[in-house]
Amino acid sequence: MTRLHVCTGGPHVYRRRLVRCPIDECITECVATYFDNPWYDPIIQCTKCGEQWSDGQLWPRPFRPGWRPEQQATARALWEVATYGPAPDIDWEFWFGPAESR
Repeated sequence: MTRLHVCTGGPHVYRRRLVRCPIDECITECVATYFDNPWYDPIIQCTKCGEQWSDGQLWPRPFRPGWRPEQQATARALWEVATYGPAPDIDWEFWFGPAESR
């Protein structure tokens, strides 16, 4: 059976995390954004400095003045809607089919 998957900006799950920020070098409140597919690692965003990273690599910073307060406000807003809990489960059968057919 042929399957076609289209990667979109589908639903995201936001989780509250206490993580060691690589910029602040301390444990801070961070928001983890999980995607509804198995190809992307979660994006972690620090509420203190606004930096984002994924898979251990910092994301590039915007080349414009005033970006840090904007990112901090975005992270704080996401923190308010995020919940505590484990990482969401990925529906492997949806993406790759039943185990016996792989």
